[in-house]
Amino acid sequence: MKDYTFSGIWPVVPTPLTADEKLDVEALHRIIEFEIAAGVDGLWMLGSRGEGPNLSRETHRHLISVTKEVVGERVPVISGCAAPGTQETIDNIHRAEDAGADLVQVAQPYYYNMREPWILTHYEMVLEAASVPVVLYFHDEKYPAIVPGICPEVVTRFASHPNCVGIKAATADFVTIQGMVLSTQNINFGVTVAYGNLVYAALLIGCSGAASPEAAFLPKLYVDIYKAVKAGKLTEAWDLQKKAIPFSNVFQPAHIPSSKTALHALGLGQEHLSKPFLAMPEPYRQELIDMIQQEYGPEYTSPYLQKQ
Repeated sequence: MKDYTFSGIWPVVPTPLTADEKLDVEALHRIIEFEIAAGVDGLWMLGSRGEGPNLSRETHRHLISVTKEVVGERVPVISGCAAPGTQETIDNIHRAEDAGADLVQVAQPYYYNMREPWILTHYEMVLEAASVPVVLYFHDEKYPAIVPGICPEVVTRFASHPNCVGIKAATADFVTIQGMVLSTQNINFGVTVAYGNLVYAALLIGCSGAASPEAAFLPKLYVDIYKAVKAGKLTEAWDLQKKAIPFSNVFQPAHIPSSKTALHALGLGQEHLSKPFLAMPEPYRQELIDMIQQEYGPEYTSPYLQKQ
């Protein structure tokens, strides 16, 4: 598996739901075609912004199966497999593999406050259990004993594992991210960032891409940032990143509800959320809708919006 290169723009795709929390298959088709038309490098399904931990295991299977049926071989599909315990994580991995996922993403167990030896044991077991490439997840607020600027042991220990191809780093500490990049520079291991307002800077210090929720709603903008940096057009890339920052500033604080509001604003799906989430409150909801529909124009928004 180590010949797989994890890089580029991977939007964290929201899961469109009906009012009774079933998968909205028609909306999923629209979302997938919107992302692929923008030139993304892969689709990140069932992440936290995809409400993965809230949805039934049957919905997980259905979502990945439909996604792979629609996508075919156009781009790879990664399935989030996070769970509170190791065995359930492994079960999720096998379920995602059976449904056709090309890669899986695993996180440290949640609910309990984890100690680092437990987390390392967890990752070792899930890496051994997977038969498709695995992407790790690092969140600095949840990982114990973080020393700013020091590459976490989860990276130094597992980056060379044959099943491990990269990590999604949910941190704004660029010294830590830089440590991850430097520690893995001679290994086929991709370090991607989670925050859409940091993509330009992350690419400059050697990150391989971004697994960003913002990229699900302005995918072409983030693809253009990535391409401009790779082409050495840094002024152009920075101008594009500045265009994306206002969206991040409104989108990020409301967390998952803002994903469904953005989905609605683009004409791609409804605002139904898995419980216990509630709709984005006003006036922030309307501010986000107005920003998407008025500030970014047809070049970056959905063709379904233009038809409204």
